[in-house]
Amino acid sequence: MKKYSRFYGIVALAFLFQACGETELPDPNPGGSPGLDFSININQSPYTSLKNVGGSATNTQNKVIIARLSTSTWAALSSTCPNDGVSPITFNSGNQTFSCAKDNTVFDVNGKVTSGNSKALTKYETTFSVNSGELRIYEN
Repeated sequence: MKKYSRFYGIVALAFLFQACGETELPDPNPGGSPGLDFSININQSPYTSLKNVGGSATNTQNKVIIARLSTSTWAALSSTCPNDGVSPITFNSGNQTFSCAKDNTVFDVNGKVTSGNSKALTKYETTFSVNSGELRIYEN
């Protein structure tokens, strides 16, 4: 009988401590997306270049380069070279490619390598609100 009373005492103590603190941890990502999820406004600096087709901008906080491919099409990719994780990725609006100058790797708008020796860039999903100028970049 002593075995069970000790067990129930421990369980009761656990409930007591639980009642004194938070019972639930806050959701760290209430948007529901499993990874990266942020928004920018193309009407505000430093993203105003995205108002034009062919424009690009980098969100340094999230390490994402964004390019406007057409009035309704966007590309959002990781903004550092996969080979070293530091060298910046740039966008060439003339042929709609991304590149790393350090190792001369070229990527298509989906982040796949078209020339060079590197892993692919991470590609992110986008949704755009024409009325507000809000562009959401997120992982699916």
